[in-house]
Amino acid sequence: MKQRVLPFARGCERELLAAAAAFILSVLLVWAFPNGWTNLIAVIMMILLAIFLLFFRDPERTPPDDPTLLVSPADGRVVMIKDVVEDKHIGGEATRVSIFLSLFDVHVNRSPLKAQVCWMEHRAGEFKNAAFADASEVNERNTIALQAGSTKIIVCQIAGLVARRIVCWAKPTQTLERGERLGLIKFGSRVDVFLPRRTTVLVKVGDTVRGGETAIAKIS
Repeated sequence: MKQRVLPFARGCERELLAAAAAFILSVLLVWAFPNGWTNLIAVIMMILLAIFLLFFRDPERTPPDDPTLLVSPADGRVVMIKDVVEDKHIGGEATRVSIFLSLFDVHVNRSPLKAQVCWMEHRAGEFKNAAFADASEVNERNTIALQAGSTKIIVCQIAGLVARRIVCWAKPTQTLERGERLGLIKFGSRVDVFLPRRTTVLVKVGDTVRGGETAIAKIS
């Protein structure tokens, strides 16, 4: 995987520049008109800039050596593990692992395994709190179908209450490495991964996971 030149997610340059410009303007305002209100504005802009830098950070991650281990597609907390039927790609019984990303988590999404992108589908929807159980069904989302040999999985990027933009860098027929960056959801959100039944889930509800690093399942 290519190393990042800067420790921030690609595609966020506009947001970071806007936050930095707002902070610089507020400092100039304090210098020109020093008073309580301008000082308050400068403090608020400094906090917002810090939040943006924190939110769009993109640290390097190293997957475990065992290639049969599927890594988490996102940072966050496991909020649901549910047996489902997924007929469109997996073709039968599957396990859905739902990961909720708070505003303080890294929001870059990664591929759980080395696989080819079979197809992708974006669907418009609502913007409910991503921690709610029905968010997987009603919220706006982007579905990425992956296949490695006979192993088929799905990664679903789901918008949340604040998140209003899903970014996907993966392309159909592209081969992704395990832990490779595939997209970003801007501000709090959720990622669901659908696993075939022949995988053994290694996490439980309440666990904290790190994208591209924490093993969430093992191929039997």
